[in-house]
Amino acid sequence: MPGAFAMGLLSPSTGRIYDKFGIRYLGIAGFALLTAGSIPFITLTHSTSLEFLTVMYLIRMAGAAMILMPATTASLNQLPRELIPHGNAVNTTMRQVSDSIGTALLVTVMSNVAAVSNSVTSADAKLQGINVAFFVAAALATSCKSTEQSLS
Repeated sequence: MPGAFAMGLLSPSTGRIYDKFGIRYLGIAGFALLTAGSIPFITLTHSTSLEFLTVMYLIRMAGAAMILMPATTASLNQLPRELIPHGNAVNTTMRQVSDSIGTALLVTVMSNVAAVSNSVTSADAKLQGINVAFFVAAALATSCKSTEQSLS
């Protein structure tokens, strides 16, 4: 819930920034926040506080808010007016497909790491799997930021 609230709160601001400066700065800042919000999840322990998790998740979602709608707007603006509804349908479909693939990838990483972990308890093995999955997520966000910078 806090992440959705943050995205809803930030979306009007990111829209104004997009109108003024374009997608480049929002994309760079968004992927930087997404990466910065993901890195602390690599070191989760059983004593990690709920407040810490909430703040880090808010940072990740702030980054997502700076990427999702502005990137969609920038890409749809490249289409002729009569193709925008089709472009929106393709974008929505591809977003759902890529979300599913990303989720499957990270759950697979988490499960495989937990399965081969030499940890003492099952809970420790699962936590190690979660940490590695967030490492992969942070690496992907970093590579997206690097790609976006090279394309701009």
